Amino acid sequence: MGGHWKRLIVKEKAGSDMKFFPLTETLAYEIERGVLTFGRTEVCDGYLFLTGKFENSTINGKYNAVSIG
Repeated sequence: MGGHWKRLIVKEKAGSDMKFFPLTETLAYEIERGVLTFGRTEVCDGYLFLTGKFENSTINGKYNAVSIG
């Protein structure tokens, strides 16, 4: 996956569904034009992302799953 990705380490989590979004896997993040994208980038054709725009002190966004199919 192209871009200027940096490593993301989740220190604490509460009530997450690992089948929905794997917080214990290696994750990466990128911030571009005020939009934060983070997720799984190491699984070729199995990318999972949460993407959102900074608005005041919160981030609202969407979930994306990217694959070859």
